[in-house]
Amino acid sequence: MGQGFRKFRRRMLFASLWRSILPGISLALATFAVLLLLYKRMILPIAPLPAACIALGAGIVLAALLFALLFPYKKRLARKLDRELAMREGVQTMLAFAHREDAMAQLQREQTDARLAATPTKKLRIRHLWTCVVCFVLAILLSVTAFAIPAKLPEPPPAPVDPPFELGEWETVALQNLIEEVRASTMTEPAKQQTVQALEGLLEALGTTKTQSRMKALVLDTVMSIRAFTDSVVTVRAMAPIFHESGSAYTRAFGQALQIEDENAFLQAIDALAASVCADEELDVAVHVLCEELRMALRNSSAGEDDALRGAIEALINSLTEIMDKAEIFSLPVLMERVTKAFGSLAPMMGKAMVQQRYDAEMGAYVEARLLEIFGLGAQDLPADENESDRGPMTPGDYKEDDDDQTISDGGLGSGELIVGSEDVIYDPVRDAYVKYSEVIDRYNAIFLESKIDGLLSDEAAELIEAYFTALFSPSNKEK
Repeated sequence: MGQGFRKFRRRMLFASLWRSILPGISLALATFAVLLLLYKRMILPIAPLPAACIALGAGIVLAALLFALLFPYKKRLARKLDRELAMREGVQTMLAFAHREDAMAQLQREQTDARLAATPTKKLRIRHLWTCVVCFVLAILLSVTAFAIPAKLPEPPPAPVDPPFELGEWETVALQNLIEEVRASTMTEPAKQQTVQALEGLLEALGTTKTQSRMKALVLDTVMSIRAFTDSVVTVRAMAPIFHESGSAYTRAFGQALQIEDENAFLQAIDALAASVCADEELDVAVHVLCEELRMALRNSSAGEDDALRGAIEALINSLTEIMDKAEIFSLPVLMERVTKAFGSLAPMMGKAMVQQRYDAEMGAYVEARLLEIFGLGAQDLPADENESDRGPMTPGDYKEDDDDQTISDGGLGSGELIVGSEDVIYDPVRDAYVKYSEVIDRYNAIFLESKIDGLLSDEAAELIEAYFTALFSPSNKEK
C-alpha cells in the first residue's frame, strides 16, 4: 500500500486505541466507585483492594474487546475510505489488485494513492471519540464522589437491658429455710456461724436490690464466701498435696487412708500402715521421715489450733517422736508394739475429725447448690478461675491418686498442686539419664530427711534445706 493509505490507517489505529482505552478506564473507575460506595454503605462486603482488582479486570476485558472490534483491518478501512471520501470504490479496487503488475493496475494504484495522499486525514470522521471522553470524565467524577462520601458507621449495639428484680415471697421463704437448715446442722461452729451470717446478709441485701445483675453479683459473692468458710475448716484439702506427692510411701498411704469414708475400712488402713512401718528394716528412719512430712503437711494446711484433724495428727507425731526418743531402751518387739499402739489409739480421733470435715464439705456444697437453684443460676455463672479442677477434692473422700506405685523413689508433678521451682533437666545417677528436676525432687527430699535424722548435717544447713523443700511443696506458692 502507498503512503496515502498508510496515513489514514495510522490515524484510525490511534483512534481505535483511544476508543478502547478510554472506555476500559471509565468502566474500571465506575466499577470501583460503585463497589466502594456499596462497601462504605455496608451493603456489599467487598473491601477496597478486592474491589480494585475486580474493576481493573473488567476494564482490561472491555478495552481488549473494543480494540478487537475497532481495529482498522485493510478491507474495513478501504470500504470506509470509499464511502466517506467518495472514492467510488477506488480504494477497494486498489486493495484487490495490489499484487497485479500490469500497467492498468499500477496506474490505478498510483492515482488512488496520490488522491489519498492529497486528502487531509481530518476528512475521515472518528465516531464516538467524544462520547468516550465524556464517559471518562463522568467516571472520574463518580470516583471522586465515592471517595468523598463518608463511610457508614456500624450502628452501636443497643445498650444491654438490665431486667428488674424484686425479691419474691418464694425466694424469701426458700432462703429462710436454708438458713434454718444450716443452723440445725452439725457443721463446725465457726463455719456454721459464718455461713448463717452470709445467708442473712444476702437476704437483707436482696430486699433492696432492683436489678438482675445486682442480684446475681450478690448471690455469687455469697457462694464464694461460703466456699471460703468451708475450705477453711476442711483442712485435709491443703494437706492432700503433701500426702499424695511426698517421696515417702508411708505418707502417701497415710493420705490415702484419710480419704476412706467407711470408718472400719479407715481403721484397717491405719493398722496396715502401722504394720508396714513396723516391718521396715530401718524403723527409726521410717518413723522420723513420716513425722517430718506430717509436720510439713500441717504447716501447709494453715489449720487452726482448734482443728480436730490437726490435733489428732500432732498427737500422733508427738507420740511417735516420744517413742523413738526412747528407742534405745526398748527391744525391737516392744518398739513395734508401742508404734502400733500409737497409731491405733489415735486412729479413732482422726476418723472422727475426717467424718466432721466430710460433713462440713458436703454441707457447704449443698448450700452453694441450693443458693444457685433458688435464684436460677448455674455453675457456669461462677468465676472461671473457681472451677472444681482448681479447688482440689470437693469432699475429703474423693481425691484420686494417679499413680499406684508408692515406692520411695517415685516422683513427678502429680495433680498439679505442688510448685517444684524448675523444669530444668539434670543428670540422675540412679537412672543414669537426664531427667526433669520435678521427677527427682521427692527422692532428694527423702534423702535429706534421712541425712538429718542420721546427724550428717549441721543444724544451720538442715534448717536452710528444710525451708527450701517446704517452699517448693507449699501450695501457697501458686498464688505468687
